[in-house]
Amino acid sequence: MIDLQRVSIADARRISALVSHPLWLSAAAPLREHTRRAAQWCADQQRSDGSWKQDPDPRPFETSVAGVALSLIDDPRARHAAARARAWIDSHPSAARDEDTKLFDEALGLLWRGEALDLRASFWQSPVMLRKTWSLQVFALLLGASVETGVDEPFLRSLVATLFSKRNERALKPWHRVELAAMTALLHARVGDREAVREALADLRSAQCDDGSFCYLPVSTALALLALDLEPRDSAFERCLESVLRSQREDGSWVFTTNELWDTSILLRTFEDTSPVRGACAERARGFLVRNQCEDGGWGFRVGVQSDNDTASSALLALGRSDSYQRARSRCAAYLAGQQLPNGLWRTWQDVSDEVSDDVLAHVVLALSLCNETPSSVKLEDARAWLVEQCSNNHTWKGSWYRNQAYPVLEIAKALPTGHPLVDRAIDALSLGQNSDGGWGAADGERSVASATGLAVTALLLFAPDKIEPIVAGLAYLMESQSPDGTWSGVPEMLGPRPLVSHYQTQTHAFAAGGLVLATRLAR
Repeated sequence: MIDLQRVSIADARRISALVSHPLWLSAAAPLREHTRRAAQWCADQQRSDGSWKQDPDPRPFETSVAGVALSLIDDPRARHAAARARAWIDSHPSAARDEDTKLFDEALGLLWRGEALDLRASFWQSPVMLRKTWSLQVFALLLGASVETGVDEPFLRSLVATLFSKRNERALKPWHRVELAAMTALLHARVGDREAVREALADLRSAQCDDGSFCYLPVSTALALLALDLEPRDSAFERCLESVLRSQREDGSWVFTTNELWDTSILLRTFEDTSPVRGACAERARGFLVRNQCEDGGWGFRVGVQSDNDTASSALLALGRSDSYQRARSRCAAYLAGQQLPNGLWRTWQDVSDEVSDDVLAHVVLALSLCNETPSSVKLEDARAWLVEQCSNNHTWKGSWYRNQAYPVLEIAKALPTGHPLVDRAIDALSLGQNSDGGWGAADGERSVASATGLAVTALLLFAPDKIEPIVAGLAYLMESQSPDGTWSGVPEMLGPRPLVSHYQTQTHAFAAGGLVLATRLAR
């Protein structure tokens, strides 16, 4: 959100020129109603605990993982659920745009149908995909299906066992640890190594969540279910099975996961100063964030998961500057200070193998730079210099968590030094990507979508308010494409698990509405 009390004189003049321009004046009148409609939907969707929480759209990947696991369980309920999953998969091909991602989305379903797959291409052997390739190979072994990955079963068993044996020597993402334990148990059971199976299952049971799942993720839970079935069925198995069955949707599908802490933070940041969200609605949302702050001071993307630096930064920004949340801000600032690497940067996850992401680093820098409770020991110069170098070397700025060309421009620009020439260059490039209908696509040359358009308009309003014609055309697109209930149709754009993309209506709403909200505030 732009702070109108802290803009420079030059920026004030540019804003004044915008809001007094005839084109702006012609579009400004309906802005308030469209913004009110968007904010009303947001207020109506808030849950009683103060959060916003919605399932993503279903995909073949999660549905085939859960369905295959249940098909291998000797239980009538599991067999019935698996048959429903199979029917859904048969009628819902992947919506992925490129062939490699489409194959990944559909791979397990193809193996389930008895098709042979060759996964030896470089795509499947990349660092992002390798663990997923191993998981597919384990599922193929259990199904008796044919898959080529470049390694045979003994080598895979040895490799997974070695990684599992070192699980306590470095920080791992919790779901990686769960999947390593499950694969270790499943692969060693095939050669009768009961001691290895018992050790892996003991580690696995310690990671089970209160709802019976593992990390609240369908893939982790499905692998864990198969591993727990290696021993006489106990409460851990029964709870896990109930979790998988309970999470199946009426149409037979499964979905990825909810992101209620992330979604709450971004919707709050978008609408915090907009009626009817401002006031009691916003305070309930902040209360939800504070109640669900992790013990280490950070926040995870959903309740009950490990803190990550992206959600922690977004939540820190959402808490604002009220004295009521000083303690929560102080705890989060201390958590982020502890996550800073020796080179002055931040990763997304606490996993030591995780790489630095441009957009996540920008969020950390912005949040800590605006937080009065940031420890004096935290220095942001190296992080800003890294972002400048990255943006200087890349014609297109990179966003690691959204497939949306406007997202990294807006998010990184807010963290760079004020008036940096790289921002002007990026905004100019973003302007050139505007479509003839006034909107922006997720990538150049693609059809306009509301989320990309809302982010692009926000970026232009913040950093180039003198680009009056693109701004007004973008606002017109947002108003024309808004549904009567205040929402916009969306597309899959949040990456997870990579390279798949997910669509969450809450995120589409926050991004699309951002341009209208800021424009309405300027009009006031």
